[in-house]
Formats: sequence, structure tokens, C-alpha cells
Amino acid sequence: MNIQRRCCVAIACAILIGFSPLNPVQAAVDESTALKSEFAKQAADYEKLFETGNAGALAELWTPDGTLETGDGKVCKGRAEIKQYFENSFKKYGPRKLRVQIDSLRSPDAGIAIEEGITTIPNSTSSKYMVLHVKKDDGWKMAWVVESNEDRAGLKLSDIDWIKGKWKASTKSGIDLTIEAKLIEKEHFIECTTSNAEKTKEARQIIGYNPLLGSLISWHFAGEGGFGRGVWSRIANGWRQDTTGILPNGDITSASYTITKRNNDTFTWQSTERSIGGVRLPDSGLVVLNRVAE
Repeated sequence: MNIQRRCCVAIACAILIGFSPLNPVQAAVDESTALKSEFAKQAADYEKLFETGNAGALAELWTPDGTLETGDGKVCKGRAEIKQYFENSFKKYGPRKLRVQIDSLRSPDAGIAIEEGITTIPNSTSSKYMVLHVKKDDGWKMAWVVESNEDRAGLKLSDIDWIKGKWKASTKSGIDLTIEAKLIEKEHFIECTTSNAEKTKEARQIIGYNPLLGSLISWHFAGEGGFGRGVWSRIANGWRQDTTGILPNGDITSASYTITKRNNDTFTWQSTERSIGGVRLPDSGLVVLNRVAE
């Protein structure tokens, strides 16, 4: 039953049993006020747990199978992975002060709430966030949290649509690469296909805009069966894509891809911070791609 219909039914029932139809509206106001108070308390608890470095208690704020997508492109699923993420962060940086600013809160249906805001570590970083809360027997829990570093905000598909067309490169190892990029699905996505000269190896990437992150994300598919996802951000003179993936044998991969536009007909590409199954790989060489005239 949608929200408008539920409101109509509630008002009709109020009239039938002799109450003013304003009572359901007042109840909705009271519920909204209660939600704001409850999530303000949760935000305060989050700040305190972060400041004291309590990774375990932070993870308990999620549902058992909850997800955390961090601003640096990591995806943690379940409380164990979320706890490990915070433990690694506290080990690297130590417990720090954190401020949570709730900008909006809405409840589209009973037992569901969506929160958006900004987290700030003083004298360090700020991140936008979106939280999907669900109500459980033990209270409200976070089912899905998406963070976005401020430098990702506002990155739209139009920022990289110059890449449309066909590009070729010859690497130092003698491998010829071809990239073909085109708009698809009524120009809501960019599809990039990469192949070698013999077309024996091929990979596909689909890039789209994620309104929750306010930035670009991408999905990767390899001819051998591997797949992954990436989150884009701006860097000096170009763009960076932080990716994670899974190979057909189950190994986890990660890499960062840097694209620098030299002019309308030339750009460079490089893969760094690469790993397979937890084993670090050397950075790739810098590849120069030139537009192929049509």
C-alpha cells in the first residue's frame, strides 16, 4: 500500500470512529520528531565510538548482513568485514574525533528510514553519506551506508563524454590495444570495450551516474569471466577510478586507474595499487592512447 493511500485510509478511519482527521497528521509529526531524536542519538553514539576506537560496537550499529561502501571505494559486507575495516583504520590513524551532521531524514515506509548528511574529521577530511536504516526487534540498524569523498561530488557523465569514439595504443611490451566508447541506454551510460589486436582478449566497462554518491560508478566484465566495480573521483589534470573485482577462481582483485586528458585526441592511462588475492603487483606502464579518425 503506498503512502498516499495509507494516509487516506487513516483519515477515513479517524472520521468513522469519531476523532478529528487531524489526529493522524499529528501522529505523523510525532513519529517524525521521534525519528529525528533517535537518529540524533545514534549519530552521537557513532561519534563517541569512533573517538574511542571501538570497532566492534561500531559494527553492531549495522544489521548482521549490512553493507558499508567507503569513500575510498572499499565495500564491506557483514559485521565482521565492517569491524575489520574500522580496526584497520584505527590501527593506521588512531581513534579520532568525528562530527556527524544529519542534513535530511525521511521515512518512505514503515520500518524504513533514509538519512543523508556529512561526516567531518576536524583538520582532515569530509565525506557525504547516505544511510538506509531498517527497524529490527532491537531497534534501528543500518542496512546500507554509502560514503562519498567531497572530491567525487558533482562528477557527471558529461565530464567524461569526450572519451566517445575509437582509441588505439601500442604498449612497450608490443601489445596493441583498442578502446571503443559509446553512449548507450538513451545516453544514460557510457560503454567502453577494450581489446587487443587479435581480439582474443576483451573487457567491457559500463559507466553511469549514481545519485546517492553524487558521482560516477562503473561495472567491469572480462571475457574470461571476471567482474568488478569502480568509483570515480577527480584528481589533478584527470580522473581516478578505484576498483575491486573477483576473478573466475574467486581471487579478489583491486586496482586504481588514472586517466589524464592531454587534448581532445590523446589521453594517458595507467593502473596502480594493483593486487590479486592479497598479493601486491607492480604498477603498469603509462599507456598513451590516440583517437582513431572515423
